[in-house]
Amino acid sequence: MAEPNASRPASARDAMLEAETTAQLARVIIDERLRLKAANAPAPQGVRACRGLTEVVDLAIQRMLDLALPEETAVREATRPKIAVVATGGYGRRELCPFSDIDVTFIVSEEEDPALDATVRRMFLTLMETFGQQVGLKVGYGYRTPSDLAHLDHQTISALLDTRVIAGSHGLTERFLRELFRHIWPAAFVRLKVAERSAIVAGHGGALHQIEPQVREGPGGLRDLHLAEWLAAVSFPSTRGDVWRQLQRLGAVSRRNVQQVIAAREFLLLVRTWMHWETGRPADLLVRERQEALAEALHYQDDDRASRVERFMEQYYEHAENVQRVTAFVTERCLSERLSLSDELVCCGSELHPAYPWLNAASPQFLVELGQHYQEYGLGPGHELRRMIAEHVGSCPDLSADTEAADDFLNLLRAPAPPAPSLHMHAGPGWTGKPGVYATLALLTSMGALQRLIPEVGEAYRRVPFDLVHKHTIGFHSLEVVRELEELRSTEDPALQDFRRIWSEVQAPQLLYLAGFLHDIGKLAARKGHSETGAALSASICERLRVDPGAAERIVALVRHHLLMSDTAQLRDLTLDKTLQDFTAVVDSVDMLNMLLLLTYADMAATGVMSPVKIRFLLDLYYRAEQALMSPETPVGAAAVTPERARRFRSRLSRQLAATSLTPEQIQEHTEGMPVSYLLNTRPDEIALHIRMMESLFQTGPVVEFDHEPGSEITTIHICTLERPEPGLLSQIAGVLYAHEISVHAAQVFTRHTEPSVALDTLWADYHGRGIPPLKRMELEQDLVSTLKGGDVEAVVARYRKQLPAALPLETVRVDNELAEGHTVIELRAEDQPALLYRITRAIAALGWDIHSARISTRGDQARDAFYVTGPDGAKLRDEESRLLDAFHTEFMR
Repeated sequence: MAEPNASRPASARDAMLEAETTAQLARVIIDERLRLKAANAPAPQGVRACRGLTEVVDLAIQRMLDLALPEETAVREATRPKIAVVATGGYGRRELCPFSDIDVTFIVSEEEDPALDATVRRMFLTLMETFGQQVGLKVGYGYRTPSDLAHLDHQTISALLDTRVIAGSHGLTERFLRELFRHIWPAAFVRLKVAERSAIVAGHGGALHQIEPQVREGPGGLRDLHLAEWLAAVSFPSTRGDVWRQLQRLGAVSRRNVQQVIAAREFLLLVRTWMHWETGRPADLLVRERQEALAEALHYQDDDRASRVERFMEQYYEHAENVQRVTAFVTERCLSERLSLSDELVCCGSELHPAYPWLNAASPQFLVELGQHYQEYGLGPGHELRRMIAEHVGSCPDLSADTEAADDFLNLLRAPAPPAPSLHMHAGPGWTGKPGVYATLALLTSMGALQRLIPEVGEAYRRVPFDLVHKHTIGFHSLEVVRELEELRSTEDPALQDFRRIWSEVQAPQLLYLAGFLHDIGKLAARKGHSETGAALSASICERLRVDPGAAERIVALVRHHLLMSDTAQLRDLTLDKTLQDFTAVVDSVDMLNMLLLLTYADMAATGVMSPVKIRFLLDLYYRAEQALMSPETPVGAAAVTPERARRFRSRLSRQLAATSLTPEQIQEHTEGMPVSYLLNTRPDEIALHIRMMESLFQTGPVVEFDHEPGSEITTIHICTLERPEPGLLSQIAGVLYAHEISVHAAQVFTRHTEPSVALDTLWADYHGRGIPPLKRMELEQDLVSTLKGGDVEAVVARYRKQLPAALPLETVRVDNELAEGHTVIELRAEDQPALLYRITRAIAALGWDIHSARISTRGDQARDAFYVTGPDGAKLRDEESRLLDAFHTEFMR
């Protein structure tokens, strides 16, 4: 803390002492500012100009305190030692530029002292009226006592580190500063300031060599010098005073570095002061016009090598480079110092170490605090601390034993998603990012801590799941789900932007993360029905963690239904009203829908079974359900379409299609012949394609078209042919696709009821995990057309040497007449095998059943397929389930 400078202009001092009113004070301040401006104009200066402005403000504030103190002598003398008016921030550093904020703090020894309170009130009003209203400067102010310093943020601490007494008690200020330093944890402060500075620099473009640099906040600007001084003051308390000379003695910087800093500060303050005077307002951006004017004001000259403005900017960049380089030296030194983080921990570099050897490293609160320190500062345990934890973690109780630790654990799950590089667990000494939820849970797990805090996690980490699709233990997979959730939250993948937007609408991210971490916990107790078992276990865990009952209910619901959205999207016909009604009866709010979608994606991605077509189906279900939930009184789908609404819808669709080359007659015939579900769920451009395909059908025969978006892994196959009296069309198509090694993910079958009737099949497929390539499309089209014209599908299969191997028995087959209003759903589960779709559709055709839509889902070596069928009479299958299953098994195994 520096002493006020006594070398002030006598006339200014005398004028201030004579001032009795705010108007008189303002007049003196304005006159002195004008005098300083005039004196600075012929030869602009930096540090000296700022100190001149600072001293004028000091004189005014000293006089204001004299005027504010009580008039009665005894009370006045009793009050004076109880108050100090101090400058903070740039004013405290004596770097006051012409239109800088005047930051003042009132330090008082005690509260509820009437005379003291009255003094502060009068002083505050005088300060605001004089500077704010009459001089036109912005005033920042604070009110502190030595006893209220325990919970200050690092921005406030930074300002107070530059404290300088203007008027009042020096002793009180010294006591205040001692108390301030007692409440600073150096390791935390250093890392918070470095992270803050990195974010600000990034916000200003990140690059030092910008054409129009920011003199104060930009890279290499004044704020870099301030950062180094703040870090040094906290890391090396002995540096208070002449910081840079002390840093030189400590070996953090060289003598040349100190000289560079002094020169750079003078230059940068000169530039900033000149811009303030020139613009008549705060100005820190050195735009091109100011560069020209400033180069002229500083008397730079053109020469053969460069113009004067170029020479001026060369000097600017030289100083900024020096500032950035020297500040980096100080920052790296402070980050590598052994500094206190808490009563129990010190840090060195990026590692935490025990502050004393008898540290209790096995308490829940301590272990959760480790996660907090890692999440907040990027500090992980060093070797010695890890050894201590490993030795004692076995005695750590679960989180039910510590309410505060349980609350803090849930707070760990509220962390924002980090940028992609920060998802990794380790960080170097210069690290300024923050790990997220995944990295924090992974750290706690690596130490065996999370397994003790939530014992079920420890068991899950060593338990192999019973289903073959998983590649990791239950616990490891669950942590991978958290990772997928977190990456999805900040993904830049264009194909996943809908998920990122939906993530931003989730109201309680911590509930979603916890549900993701617990979603498979039921596999510890049940080989089948693990969702219900998991819901019960999750409820118990939430109770131990003291999760709010309403929040716990949402977590339990997510665990109970974590397979619902995947199963519905992959195995149900989403164009049917009944599908949507059943789904929204369970998922009954948009927030629940949002979280379930994200959890479903993360679970499938962590298992390795996600694909573009599955994303498409998930989003299709999501948006249909969202519409139903947001307008619950409004019917959706085909059920919402009355005959009159159907007529208006067809009319509107006809107008949309009128822009194409189709005739009104073609459009009318198609829209009136197709079911409403087709019109509601097909894009206008696809409808136009289908009409053209049907026109070609009547002229040349069956038509096959491919729709493939660049970069997509899925190709849409449109097939148009005349309707046949006997079932088996999809079976023939499946046989040809099997011969060409095409995998089908879903199929939709529509019939246009005109004369003659037309079958329109749409299939979503890939070729070895990629879109179907052009040459393969040509071959496939030829064989499909040939088969649809009456060719033998078995011959096509044989030509490609795809003899059918012996069929593997189906694991389960279920017949359900409740899932759809007009169809029977046949759902199958089987080990994936060659020609499975062909065998199933061939068996269905042999039984005389018509397939209206199909969903084909493969997870690892497990296939789950669903077919919406009707019997020979066009209605649901009516035989007993056992007879239907026996008949189907017989045909399948042929």
